[in-house]
Amino acid sequence: MFSIDNGRTALARGAQNYIAGCAFRSLSCATQVLFALNRRYLINEKGAIEAATRLPLTIDNLSERTGSVWREIGRGAFDAALAELGSIERELARLTEAAR
Repeated sequence: MFSIDNGRTALARGAQNYIAGCAFRSLSCATQVLFALNRRYLINEKGAIEAATRLPLTIDNLSERTGSVWREIGRGAFDAALAELGSIERELARLTEAAR
């Protein structure tokens, strides 16, 4: 959530690179949490999203939703990208709570 909130601070400036960095950080953290929930180690972030989609506990349509985030950032629709990241984060929070 922290990275998503940081990305929102850059909206007024349209700071695409900063928002993209926040998105990457947010998605990287999400994959770390998904691997932890599934009691697996994530050794390298390369391919982590695709690997996370195959875990028993995962976020619905994670690969497609991640692709949507990057497409929105690419076309300058930063609000939409951050909204999708927020949706992913909320689903991750529900998974985390259910796993307790």
